[in-house]
Amino acid sequence: METRVKSEKDVHAGHRKRLRKRFLEQGLEPFEPHEALELLLTFAIPRIDVNGVAHRIIDSFEGSFANAVNADYARLREVAGVGENAAALVCFMSAFRRYSGSRESDARVLSSPRQIIDFLRPRFANLGHEELHMLCLNGGNRLLSARKMASGSSCWTHVDICAVAREAVRCNAGKVILAHNHPDGLPTPSDADRVTNNAIRQALDAVRVKLHDHIIFAGDRGISMALTNAPDF
Repeated sequence: METRVKSEKDVHAGHRKRLRKRFLEQGLEPFEPHEALELLLTFAIPRIDVNGVAHRIIDSFEGSFANAVNADYARLREVAGVGENAAALVCFMSAFRRYSGSRESDARVLSSPRQIIDFLRPRFANLGHEELHMLCLNGGNRLLSARKMASGSSCWTHVDICAVAREAVRCNAGKVILAHNHPDGLPTPSDADRVTNNAIRQALDAVRVKLHDHIIFAGDRGISMALTNAPDF
């Protein structure tokens, strides 16, 4: 019995070693979503086979790795086999991505819609839910801050307009760029987008900050409302 248990441990250890070696040699591109999550879980769950846990997490979030790593800690803990360390590590991946993106603002200048879209695209990649992000720039288009302002199935229509204005004032911004996504639609503004966009523009006008642009993403595609809908700006 003891020999069999040791053999199983050896099998799991060998599998983990092969996963990590494959990642170091090839990167994550060849990995299936559950394999990428399995690799991550090997650093949080010792000794046991984490393949089944990885599959359960992916299945719990509509088969999407992005949805899983953007999930709340409490929601992750509901998945069988996911303990405190594993849930914290999965959440950390999303937090670290946003943190590293915000740190890039130190010397970044965003002077064109293409630069803005390229900078924002990774924040919305593969998201299965709606998010609203806000960029604050100075008069020379230097990025002062990049923050997620809302998240959820209908976050855009429930955005805290006062919070947007407060963030602009806190950063001493000269201009603001908004961005949100349409997970299941096209990157074109809806009537609700226009109404809320205008309400935010008026709130920013009141604190003497310009709403410079609003980018809408659907998948990897992003459009600039400032370019396609000039009357809104």
